[in-house]
Amino acid sequence: MTRSPQGLSGAATPETHGAGVLSWFEVHALLPVTRRLANRHGQPRVGALVYWLNRALGRIVGADTVRRAPVGDYTIALPIGDAGLRLSYLLGSYEPDVEQLTAMVLRAGDIAVDVGTNIGWHTLRFASKVGPGGRVFSFEPGEGPRSLLWESLRINDWTNRVTLSDSAVSDNTGTARLYPDGASGLMSSVHAHSWLGNATPVSMSVTTLYASVLPQLDRAPRLPSRSMSRAPSAKSCWERRASFETGPPIS
Repeated sequence: MTRSPQGLSGAATPETHGAGVLSWFEVHALLPVTRRLANRHGQPRVGALVYWLNRALGRIVGADTVRRAPVGDYTIALPIGDAGLRLSYLLGSYEPDVEQLTAMVLRAGDIAVDVGTNIGWHTLRFASKVGPGGRVFSFEPGEGPRSLLWESLRINDWTNRVTLSDSAVSDNTGTARLYPDGASGLMSSVHAHSWLGNATPVSMSVTTLYASVLPQLDRAPRLPSRSMSRAPSAKSCWERRASFETGPPIS
């Protein structure tokens, strides 16, 4: 069974802000347009438009704003105060190479593992693909993003489909120090990188997939049968997204 964030670390489930005129306009008017534009990326003007819409929305919403964003057949609690996640909010996509690979490989009833899930973008996509007969094991030691994922699981009524752990994954069990980003709380590292600012380390448990996942399986996982030579190129997918982030000039 999945445990709530309170059971994992004492964190409270985050408040999501999905009401109001602005959020209604975003979901029913803005997102359909930006996501259609994303599919017509061949035109440079489209990338520039999405880039400027992202910047404009960033000036309107608060830094801690969380939206219930529709993505496919499910909803995700998305902190759109973060510029990168706000772009995913507008595009309806994140790490498209992983999304395409997920569509190729996962089937209903499968077992999937997401290590370092953050807010759970891929965990939710995995859960959508494997369906109620499948299982997803998700690992996120960061308290902030894990609470957002729990909120998404609650919204979609998928708390029994996804097993959420507050442990990090390595080749040995034990404990380690985690340095969370003091600004947004969405990023963290086992190293005290300068981009984390004055991060205060917290202790986290470390597990292995053998210790945490295998004992919970009631059947052997199915291995993908499709050739990985058909997998999308991460380079081409990220080049496509990059134009939305850098804002190509309108000529």
